[in-house]
Amino acid sequence: MAMNGSPRLPGTHSDGVEYTTAAESLVTDGSFTIPVTHWSDPDSTTLLSHYPPGFSMAVAVPMALFRLPADRAVEWVLAAGAALTAGVTFWVASGVGGVWAGWIAALLFVSTPAIFKLHIAVWSEALYMGIAMLGLWTIVAAPRRHLLHGMIAAAGVAVRYVGVAGTLVAVWFALATGSGVRSRLRAALSAGVPSAAVVLGWQLHVGGGSEEIRTLGIYPGVLGQTRDIVFLLADWVVPVTLARIIPAWILVLVIPVAMVALMYGGWPRGEGGSEGRVGRGRSVFLLFAAAYSAVVILSRMLLDPLIPFDARLFAPVLLVVTISFAACVVERGRRWTNLLAAGLFVPLAGWMTFGVLDLREIVRVSAVEGRYYTHATWVTWGDDSAVGWAFHESGDYPWLYSNEAAMVYHYGGRTAKHLVRLEEDREAFVEAFRLRPGPVLVTLPGKKVDTPPAEFVELLELRLFRSTEHAELYLPAGSPELRH
Repeated sequence: MAMNGSPRLPGTHSDGVEYTTAAESLVTDGSFTIPVTHWSDPDSTTLLSHYPPGFSMAVAVPMALFRLPADRAVEWVLAAGAALTAGVTFWVASGVGGVWAGWIAALLFVSTPAIFKLHIAVWSEALYMGIAMLGLWTIVAAPRRHLLHGMIAAAGVAVRYVGVAGTLVAVWFALATGSGVRSRLRAALSAGVPSAAVVLGWQLHVGGGSEEIRTLGIYPGVLGQTRDIVFLLADWVVPVTLARIIPAWILVLVIPVAMVALMYGGWPRGEGGSEGRVGRGRSVFLLFAAAYSAVVILSRMLLDPLIPFDARLFAPVLLVVTISFAACVVERGRRWTNLLAAGLFVPLAGWMTFGVLDLREIVRVSAVEGRYYTHATWVTWGDDSAVGWAFHESGDYPWLYSNEAAMVYHYGGRTAKHLVRLEEDREAFVEAFRLRPGPVLVTLPGKKVDTPPAEFVELLELRLFRSTEHAELYLPAGSPELRH
């Protein structure tokens, strides 16, 4: 409803541009071509490879069936993802903690601002969370249907590479069941092969794609990102409207501690002990949270130093904790007296109320001002003289480089290449630029630029052509435009 009422929603960003352009390409010519390339790529377009194809395929379905434009098709996918996640959240929590736990978990899901914001922008997490929770619940409810576990986990991998965490959970439980070694190995293969087939098939299809985007290595600085956990907690448990009454730092300390205290020893008691559905639910949730966190941290250490530790990336873990918390709250309410139970549910209802107030404010502001590339700051970006020249008068140059390459296509409709990143080979970039020179557009403000413009000037023999409050535009030395 919020998105249908505003032309600026859902908000898009570099990820979203790649998702939607790949979907458009899939519908028109059957490929996953995107107009944003790595600086080492000799072509002006490439195949989607930084992200798996699942989200783009989901967007392409309503585009092909109902002839919707990509931005409207994205709305359908985000809405379907929200409905799937809300429904499965209710289903999972009800299965381990009863119907009241299901309602509390579902209400927490729809009233948590950090999760809500994922559904009014083009994030694949909106779809992945529902698939991940569905996969976890099939393991809990049907523990011996290993092929089904593997197929759902593979669907998650097709949407997000980090979905391999769900595959690890499915394989682990397959190995933990069965009566013999052969039986366990067959079960593990059933759970793991679908995801392996998805990854292998995708890699064979793209042929490596922009192979330099993720390079295996050792990237330090992970410990320095631990401070991000504080901001993650604040984004998750502290509604802005509540922080206007109680200082945020107090809420960040008190709410997580209270949650841990309630959950410790508060898991519902089900029949069958650890072998029963309730016991399996606890094991599955803990294992998924650990596996998912480990995959994210290892990816940050070995594949991509720009991976953030924020509420968006950890949203599936937050949702698992939310479901577990709801089950424990209801169990505590059953064990305690009516007075103590009221003292538990009243603060919870109050938190949800403040969360809903936050949602109203987010919807109001986002519908007017937009989000990310549709934000009011960037809507008139193309009117800037430096940016406008790059969009409309740089046709003599086959290549254009920018720290916001996706935004160049989103507003200007022209292909662009990413600038070199901090951990990449500068000498290789200089060599590639000399083979394929072109204008360099540095947005101000924009994403953090790893290489300062001053260093570009020296390394690439650039000359400043235009400078405005929004951007700086550089041209290679000797360009005819510099003579005027």
